[in-house]
Amino acid sequence: MLHLKTKLGFPFHVFQIGLVCGNASVQFLRVATAWWALGKTGSPAIFASILATASAAEVYARPMLGSLGDHFPKLRVVSATQALTALAAVLILIMSLSGTFNTYVLTGLLLISSLSSAARDPAASGAVPLLVKPEQITAAVGVRMTTNSTLMLVGPIIGTSTIGVFGVGATFILAAIASLAGAVLVLFCHIHFGVQSSHTKSGAYFEVWWPKTKEGFRAVKRTTAEFQLAIVAALVNLVMFPFFTVVLPSWVKLELKAPATVIGIFDTCFGIGLLLGTTVTVKVLNRQVGRFGSVFIGFCLLGIGLLSTALMKNEATCFGFAILMGNAFSLINVNTSSLRSAATPANFRARMNAMAVFISTCANPLGLLAAGAGVEILGAKTVMLIGGIAVIAIAPFITLLAHTRRALSLPESEIIDFYERTYPAAFQSGQVS
Repeated sequence: MLHLKTKLGFPFHVFQIGLVCGNASVQFLRVATAWWALGKTGSPAIFASILATASAAEVYARPMLGSLGDHFPKLRVVSATQALTALAAVLILIMSLSGTFNTYVLTGLLLISSLSSAARDPAASGAVPLLVKPEQITAAVGVRMTTNSTLMLVGPIIGTSTIGVFGVGATFILAAIASLAGAVLVLFCHIHFGVQSSHTKSGAYFEVWWPKTKEGFRAVKRTTAEFQLAIVAALVNLVMFPFFTVVLPSWVKLELKAPATVIGIFDTCFGIGLLLGTTVTVKVLNRQVGRFGSVFIGFCLLGIGLLSTALMKNEATCFGFAILMGNAFSLINVNTSSLRSAATPANFRARMNAMAVFISTCANPLGLLAAGAGVEILGAKTVMLIGGIAVIAIAPFITLLAHTRRALSLPESEIIDFYERTYPAAFQSGQVS
């Protein structure tokens, strides 16, 4: 067995590098697929329908596939899903190099990648404690978050720069290489460092999954403040997810006639905004106006950023508004996520988070279809204007939600287990997370 003296240990670093390669390949694959599909079809609606199908598979399968890692060896789940993602990337590469563009085949391969992601991400998070000592778990999670944030910043610019300089085919090659490297590294980690765990029969898996899923849905539904936040998050995602996935690529390629690098710079600027928001802006505004005030301002700034991006003709100015939107998004996301984590009882946090995420993303596929049709009929700029107005309209709407306003206005000392104290009926049945 190989050994390397590092703080968190050789197994963790092998595993983390494998995941980074796998996640990078997904980013490269998505931007290359967007550019390729738009170039071949010239239709945002067709392109959006491909992505909507893949997105629907990931969103709606996550409640079931997301708990695979709780019933089967986590490293085995991650290894298998990485291999499936690599297979899909290689097959898409073969299609690109051979000049074969088939909407149905491409959709099917993206479905494989999406379903793999739905099972891989939760299992990967759960595998970290198997690879480090108990006292190192927090540090390991910190390393994962830092590398993921860094990848969010550099991934899009690498992918789009490769398209701009070498073409779509080279980006598909890069995605396939990264995906294969990730699969090999995670498989190596599984073979050499895999911690054996008891195998759960499929029947028992479904018997356990269904009651836990019902309890999670019931907890969110009966926790009025969290249910309201999940609905609000769904409305935001209905605008922002299609913006980055369909509207922005269509706007850059079909209307601006600009190179793909513009998308990468815009995504990177948004990531810079997220980083600034989580490290500086959230802390400053929370001290000045409180959590609820920060969230309110976040919605206003996010909508203003979208409106301004649509109205401005200077690309550099648009990049500035991307940083503004990243800051605004962090104001919303950090405050609502921290509330959920602190206010939910410990034995329900995993299910509460999973179900809240499911509710907040369940409309994303419909948003993709609507955005594709909207761009084709009205144009990308008009769709951005409508989206900006819709996000700004959410700000006064949340002031009418008394439960949400109360929860976000609580001082730090009163947030812990607030949901359990306020909505005890939501957490009566489940005792295991």
